Amino acid sequence: RSVREQISGEMWEAINTLFLLVRGANRRAVSRGPHAFFEELRNGAHLFQGTADATMTHGDPYEFIRLGLQLERAAKTVRIVASRYPVAVALDEDDPARARQLISILESCSAFEAFVKRHGTLFEPAAMAEQLVRSADFPRAVRYCLASSLDAVSRISSDQGAPHRILGRLVAGLEYGEAGDVSGPAMTETLRELLSG
Repeated sequence: RSVREQISGEMWEAINTLFLLVRGANRRAVSRGPHAFFEELRNGAHLFQGTADATMTHGDPYEFIRLGLQLERAAKTVRIVASRYPVAVALDEDDPARARQLISILESCSAFEAFVKRHGTLFEPAAMAEQLVRSADFPRAVRYCLASSLDAVSRISSDQGAPHRILGRLVAGLEYGEAGDVSGPAMTETLRELLSG
């Protein structure tokens, strides 16, 4: 309620709809089959973000919302890849479980369709790492999210303080780093650095 004056009426409705969805959820039914519930949550979050973009003045409050969204997305992608990528690449190249693991990572990051459109159905770890970590145009890629975060911070304040430097260093590292930094054995160290950054 403390931010009620900062957001649009449509955003308030979207938040209340999500609140009522969660409050009214049948815990037993959700625990037995959570897919439909999580799909509703995801769609509600997309509705909120789209409503914010379309109905809110794009000043500092909006940029803080955008900053939070992008940092959260980057962190989620890093955590998913960090926890599951090493397991997938440790499997033998001919093992069908390897492709299933890589597909699962892409689906967890809402990246499966975008990956297939760009790379086809050959699920190579290096190409997947590029898509999820270094892509400049995929909206859930770590580099894209951090670059968007840097843009939001720059719009909030022109002061080149610590947030600018940290985000700028991370974005530059992903943009100009070697391809091997985000694939194969170096992936774990790259992701650890991003989480600590």
